[in-house]
Amino acid sequence: MTRFVVFSGRAILLDVPLEGSSAPAAFEVTETTRIGFEVEDHDEGISYEILIGDLPLPEYVQLQEHRGRLEWSASACLDGASGVTPISLLDATTGSVMVRIYAMVEPSKLSARAYERMFDDVRQVSIELLLDLVSKSRVVVSRGLPIRRDNLQAVTARVELSQIRRFWRSFSAVLSDIFDEPHMELRRGLVIRRLHSGERLDGNVLRGFAQRGLRIRQALRTGALLELQTSLHSRNTLENRVVMGFIDLLR
Repeated sequence: MTRFVVFSGRAILLDVPLEGSSAPAAFEVTETTRIGFEVEDHDEGISYEILIGDLPLPEYVQLQEHRGRLEWSASACLDGASGVTPISLLDATTGSVMVRIYAMVEPSKLSARAYERMFDDVRQVSIELLLDLVSKSRVVVSRGLPIRRDNLQAVTARVELSQIRRFWRSFSAVLSDIFDEPHMELRRGLVIRRLHSGERLDGNVLRGFAQRGLRIRQALRTGALLELQTSLHSRNTLENRVVMGFIDLLR
């Protein structure tokens, strides 16, 4: 009976028959474990191929034949895999799947999220080391008190950075309030809408009606869409532009 075997070193991780296999077979392994494959009692008329997920085995994996069995040498073929990873044995000529097993792969290398956290930590340390190096350049801070000669203190750039962070945390709450209820004012603008009954129109609109041979009653009766002056709420105010300029300065 032809069997598909997965091994690592001298250990057999999985051994399944090609014919009559029922439930999907699986094995657990870490990402960097070197594993190999065997097809025992193989059919010499079939060209076998192994896929890891949708990818074939790396080109450097050697295929050897030993007295009735094929052996693919052990390699780190699961490098970069994570979680449930299908491994398929195919007939390379027809492309049909002869058997499919599953590797439960546990990542053993640094994950992307862990790398990002490490990168942020290293960047923070580098910033603080740099500030320590330039700490001879001192700044004078009144620590939020009215500026008097007796309350001015010389601090290092690192302390200054901590004060900036503390200020930014409190300022973020102010920005949130501004975002929820920004300053707005009424401004005149053109919109396309229907004319309201009893609406007072300026001379430009009336002259436009006259040029088109229309009367106001006709515009009301037909409900035509017109380009009319209307008061609109606008956030593009001087106060909001000052806030944006201050935020850009802080950045």
